[in-house]
Amino acid sequence: VNKSQGVTLFVTGGAGYLGTEIVRELLRKEEVSKIVCLIRKHGQKDDPVSRLKSTILKDHSEMAVAYEKKVTVVSGDLTEKHKIQSAINGKLNGKRIEVFIKETSIGIFNSLTEAGKLLTK
Repeated sequence: VNKSQGVTLFVTGGAGYLGTEIVRELLRKEEVSKIVCLIRKHGQKDDPVSRLKSTILKDHSEMAVAYEKKVTVVSGDLTEKHKIQSAINGKLNGKRIEVFIKETSIGIFNSLTEAGKLLTK
């Protein structure tokens, strides 16, 4: 992990109870440069981007600048393998994803192909 450029993380369930707390904590970390959140869409009219932002910033408006700078939302879930594969290949927003966080599992990998193992658990 190249900390001089900052760490890029991929978080599933960032709008859930545990995921919200994880993302908030990551926003406080200077060494984290990018947080890519995979968020499920809840119905046709749901906007995962707005939902995540309002959930993260509720009672934490001081995080707004860090949120805008660091967070990218991908709408979908782990069953949509093309979105996950895109992240694993490091093509998501041109950033290399170094850490995957799935529910309570965290993995740090030397290569992104190793990260695919975490997603299948």
